[in-house]
Amino acid sequence: MQIYRAALDASPIAFCIMRRDDGRLIHVNARHLDPFGVSAGDLDSIDPSRLYRVRGA
Repeated sequence: MQIYRAALDASPIAFCIMRRDDGRLIHVNARHLDPFGVSAGDLDSIDPSRLYRVRGA
């Protein structure tokens, strides 16, 4: 898993990994977080809908 995390973190493209069943964010790279002004440490406490558009909303 570490090699995938390193590849995502180094990518210039915004990426996030989330659980499908509950939408919990597991990992996001800095490119994804920067525009929202949150840190990776905030993942447990933020509403994932702040980072992506929820279908049907």
